[in-house]
Amino acid sequence: MMRAAFSTRDAAVPGDLPVLLDFRSRMLRELDVTDEARLAEVADATRAWARAEAPAGRFAGWVAEADGEPVGALTAGVVQMPPGYRVVDGRHAYLFGLFVVPEWRRRGVASALVRLAMEWA
Repeated sequence: MMRAAFSTRDAAVPGDLPVLLDFRSRMLRELDVTDEARLAEVADATRAWARAEAPAGRFAGWVAEADGEPVGALTAGVVQMPPGYRVVDGRHAYLFGLFVVPEWRRRGVASALVRLAMEWA
């Protein structure tokens, strides 16, 4: 089976934040989150957090596109945990907001986005 062509790229913050936030909201809606006011509140808080954390390298995102349109997105942040044997500095990557539009699922989009996040982490 031939896979349709898509490309992935690092998201530009703040330019790509609308796409990242929209895809995260779409993911939450598919998980039956129906409180639109709360979704807007989460998007606003995430927008402010991302703008503050991105310059320090503690927020990143990736976008998959086909024919110039976004078909998937993934966001990640750095969370601070206590020092541990494997991660002495306690910095852990936290992936959130992975969403692929239904017609592009099962075509490798999510896997490609997660690979980019793993390289970043």
